[in-house]
Amino acid sequence: MAQPRSCARALAAFTSLCVAAVASPAVAQPGAGDPGATDASQPAPPAPPTPAPTPVPEPPPPPAADPAALIATYEAALRALTAGDAAAAAAGFDDVAAHSVDPARAGAARELGRLAHDWQARGARLVVGEAAERAAHDDEDFRTGGRVSFIASTTLWSLYGGVVIGDLANLDSAQAWTGTLFVATGAGLLGATYATRDRTVTAAMAEGYRFGLYVGAGNALLLGSPLGLYDGDRSSEKVNGSVFLTGTALGIAGMVYGKEAHPTTGQLAFAENMSLLGLASTWLGVAIAQPDNLDGDTALTLTAAGLDISTTAGLVIGRQLDWSNGRARMTGLGALLGGLGGLATGVLIGGTDSGRGTAATTLIGMWGGFGLTVHLTRGMRPDRGHALPKTAVMPAVMQTPSGQSALGAGISGVW
Repeated sequence: MAQPRSCARALAAFTSLCVAAVASPAVAQPGAGDPGATDASQPAPPAPPTPAPTPVPEPPPPPAADPAALIATYEAALRALTAGDAAAAAAGFDDVAAHSVDPARAGAARELGRLAHDWQARGARLVVGEAAERAAHDDEDFRTGGRVSFIASTTLWSLYGGVVIGDLANLDSAQAWTGTLFVATGAGLLGATYATRDRTVTAAMAEGYRFGLYVGAGNALLLGSPLGLYDGDRSSEKVNGSVFLTGTALGIAGMVYGKEAHPTTGQLAFAENMSLLGLASTWLGVAIAQPDNLDGDTALTLTAAGLDISTTAGLVIGRQLDWSNGRARMTGLGALLGGLGGLATGVLIGGTDSGRGTAATTLIGMWGGFGLTVHLTRGMRPDRGHALPKTAVMPAVMQTPSGQSALGAGISGVW
């Protein structure tokens, strides 16, 4: 019985020991099975990277300043541009554009320099203030100043048209003739007035129209006999009809020439002088030569050829001239006075029976008077038509304040 009791005490002691071991805290060793355990033999995970500091942009450097002398050059160039001195303005702006360290001023000078160079190449000029209003008025007068002259020429030509109508209709009463002339002239006046209303009729167009009427009528009259228009019945109707139709056709051609070729009135007046000189020179030349085998029709044909050749020469040479209309008229009067002086000289020297001598002195005096008047009028101003188409009319010129961000000039007006 003692042995079982000893076993029971040993078992109780072992049980107490197990209970004590379970109840007391134990220091656990890290193991592979513990998910929260850290194995000292494995490397630690890398630390997250530290963000780099954001760079702070440096403030832009202050804009470079141009020297005072260069700014003064820029301002002087602006004044030269508005004053109409394109050459000085172009030189000043080129200097500023090449040496300015301010991008805004350099860019403005570059563009304004282009404008100045363009004006210099075109020969343009700037007009401001009251002068601009006068220039605009002059330009308007230049574009429409020929309207009255065209109406007057058409009215007179319509009067001759009434004569042609009366001749073709064989009118035999004063009442019929009077009524026909009145209706034809009134129709020409009203038709020309309303046809040119609100239309451009330059002085050159009107002068070309009148010049064409004269040349056409002259050729028809001179060539009427050589062409046989005076032969047979109704010769007057054929001659008057040819004169009216030829004059009208060349009048329209002259007006188109004045519109498309843009001649000045002085150039056309010079051509008119040359045509008259050529016509008179042919007559006088025939009178001086007096060939035995020259009949009347041949003389008229030669005279018409002289008219046409001198007219063509006047138009070609006149394109190279800058004569004003006044200078051309003065030279025409000089030729007329010289011709009369030559005629008087011939009559005084040789009497009325010296036909050849008088014709020779008249021819010499006519061309001598023309040449002398050309020399004496060389100081007259050119035709204003050479300047007006190149004039930039600007009632206002606006310049922005000079600064770092706003340079240059704004221009508004009528071009």
